[in-house]
Amino acid sequence: MRVFFQFAQAAISVYMLLIFIRVLLTWFQGPSLGRPFEILASITDPYIAFFRRFRFLRMGSMDFSPIAAVMTLIILLNIISSIHYLGKISLGIVLGIIVTALWSSISWILSFFLILTVIRLVAHFFRLNTLGPLLHTVDMIIHPLLEYLQVKILKGRLISFQNGLLLTAGTLFLVTAAGNFLIRFAVAALYSLPF
Repeated sequence: MRVFFQFAQAAISVYMLLIFIRVLLTWFQGPSLGRPFEILASITDPYIAFFRRFRFLRMGSMDFSPIAAVMTLIILLNIISSIHYLGKISLGIVLGIIVTALWSSISWILSFFLILTVIRLVAHFFRLNTLGPLLHTVDMIIHPLLEYLQVKILKGRLISFQNGLLLTAGTLFLVTAAGNFLIRFAVAALYSLPF
């Protein structure tokens, strides 16, 4: 039985690595990456395609399907690891693992947007060229979030671009910090459940 758990853990870890490589290669996709890329795509794309069916995982040009796919594998890997090392699994442990994985993904996305917002804020303060491709891409990614927060927090009241960036950065930081605090207690409570 121990060999089965070790094999399952290794197989899931390798598959997550293949998905990561596949995603990275899509960023550098040129005319053709050859047969190895086609083989990699044939191994990973059917699994990722399952998650692409969920519309909420796609926001504009951002596709969070690979994150959801990897998160699901992490949950499965953690469940297998818990069974392997603890010799048992409970509903509380499974729920704790799921909550931890969900928060990890949400926290990663929040951190990603926070970093982009800070980059844009620094560029604004130093009056860097906003027409360059990097800042243009950053603007395209964070603009929907800026608008959303402006509508939800300020009830649509107009503010300067700089204040919008500060509002967004502050909100992302506070939500991440509060989430980390709350999740820590929620997961501890779930792990202590007797069933």
